[in-house]
Amino acid sequence: MEKQVSIVLVDDHQLIIDSISNFLSSLGYKIIGTACSVIEAKQVITIQDPDIVICDIHMPIQRGTDLVRWIKEQKPWVKVVVLSMCDDRVTVGEVVSMGVSAYLLKSQSIRNLQTALERAIAGRFYISEEIADVLMAKVDADITRKMLTCREEEILRLILDELSNKEIAEKLFISERTVEAHRRNIYRKTSTSSIIGLMKWAVENNVVAL
Repeated sequence: MEKQVSIVLVDDHQLIIDSISNFLSSLGYKIIGTACSVIEAKQVITIQDPDIVICDIHMPIQRGTDLVRWIKEQKPWVKVVVLSMCDDRVTVGEVVSMGVSAYLLKSQSIRNLQTALERAIAGRFYISEEIADVLMAKVDADITRKMLTCREEEILRLILDELSNKEIAEKLFISERTVEAHRRNIYRKTSTSSIIGLMKWAVENNVVAL
């Protein structure tokens, strides 16, 4: 591994955190922080700015979905790998649509987590067979990546209004770095590389009207 990938682990069970931390450290990953709640996780992620966050969905006080949504809005360059016991179809569908890099169950072999991380680093999507069965259909990675978050749709409209990264950042009260990350994600998810391509995609997908 040329660059040591940094990871933050989020789970309300210390035993799981310790087990995963030891396993990933042995593979060469760098565990730069851990958290047992969503509130604590946000603080750690803000300070440490990891490459990847591995998190559960069922968390005390706040739901893990709130954390995933926060990461995607505030730090869209951070990849999210969900490791959970939750196989509820509605929840899984909600989380996958947020643009996570992977979703797998804790009941699987820990080696599946290694596979999920390798795919996430390569920019590919991973979902376990069990989760695919829950959704009653194979999740197509290309389709998943074309789903824009609410924030991405908002920025897409501003891009089409020909606002610069700086102007968008000032309008939405976020950093230029966050805008740049959103812009990259938008181009990747829409498989476009120009404003004209974005406009065509937006019209075809009813994001904007002619």
